[in-house]
Amino acid sequence: MKFIERHVRLVFFGLGLFWGIALTFTGGVLFLRASLIREIPGSLSYEKTVEEFPRNASAVPGWTVRTQKCGLPAGKIAVFELCSRKYAAPLLTTDPEIGCLIPCRTAIYEKQDGKTYLAMLNTSLLMRLIGGIPGEVFRRNILPEQEKMLEGIVEK
Repeated sequence: MKFIERHVRLVFFGLGLFWGIALTFTGGVLFLRASLIREIPGSLSYEKTVEEFPRNASAVPGWTVRTQKCGLPAGKIAVFELCSRKYAAPLLTTDPEIGCLIPCRTAIYEKQDGKTYLAMLNTSLLMRLIGGIPGEVFRRNILPEQEKMLEGIVEK
């Protein structure tokens, strides 16, 4: 008790520091949970989007697209894997652990409201956190090309 009485400022500083760190951490976790996956409303029907998306992606030079079938539930959902050898090779050479993020995946699905949505990892945010060469390659090269792939099939 004497310690607290003598060092009231120090105790309050410690408590304030603790709560500041705790709130910042909690805010960061909540932000990442809400922002790590991008869900984009589509402007076309589900069927048309599933038809157009691989066509758009294949039209961007160097990209390959394949449909992923991984025990998907019945209903309207399709998952596509996108890969570009011209970007994968330098990424995996310098940072092989980035292999867990590539190929890039995009899910196209229809919700109960009848609208079509596209979902993908928010690589812009993730690469800011990772930084280095992967961050630069994604920011300068991959993200602009992914935006081209989405032209005409997502709401602006």
